[in-house]
Amino acid sequence: MLTLRTFASIHGKLLGGGVAFALAADWRACSKKTTLTFGILTRGISPLFMLSRALSMLVGRCTAFQIYLEDGIISSV
Repeated sequence: MLTLRTFASIHGKLLGGGVAFALAADWRACSKKTTLTFGILTRGISPLFMLSRALSMLVGRCTAFQIYLEDGIISSV
């Protein structure tokens, strides 16, 4: 059976939907200057592309809630 794997090469700033696409990949590689932010609270929107589900599957529900509520910038360094 053939299974396809995806790889995301990330450089620069990701916001909202860009973060969702990066989380959807099987593997992710970030440069030293990469920053990720969801911008959910500052823009008053809900998570897109099942972002809440993907993040909680990767880091756990407790950490995902903390990231959403703090709405901070996550650096790759």
